[in-house]
Amino acid sequence: MSAIAELVRPNYSFNATLLMCFSLLQLTACLPFRVKQQPELVFHVTDPEGRPIQGAFLRFARYSYHPFAPSAKQSTVVEALTGVDGHVHIPEQFDWKMGFLAPDGGPAHYGWSWCFEKSGFAGELGNNLSESNIHSPIVVVLHPTAERATCILQRNSEFELAP
Repeated sequence: MSAIAELVRPNYSFNATLLMCFSLLQLTACLPFRVKQQPELVFHVTDPEGRPIQGAFLRFARYSYHPFAPSAKQSTVVEALTGVDGHVHIPEQFDWKMGFLAPDGGPAHYGWSWCFEKSGFAGELGNNLSESNIHSPIVVVLHPTAERATCILQRNSEFELAP
């Protein structure tokens, strides 16, 4: 057989291997899913008169959980400061996860919590947010106070304000 004919000849063993791998993947019902880990959010922080507050400290927690093990949460925290206009932007984030085609085998679900603090103002927080109850922009009103509160992330991925 000529060298050209050898190059053009179909590689049946490679095709069979590829087909077998694809078939095994289907048998396991394990498929990749594109999962939204965090939505794109804009926070607008003001005082009670509607004036923007610069330098308010945001702690934004993203946590994953499985519907059948809601207490097993893993958190990732993003921190940011509001700008001169009182805005802070959290970018949208996706990831690929493997899931099973079964009632409980889908990818983990994600939830979010946030907390703002600033010296001279009472803190403000939002816990246990999901796709259905979080809408951007989020307007946060910080009220002046002499006491300072600090945002503390609890073990259950919720924030608490502590003196």
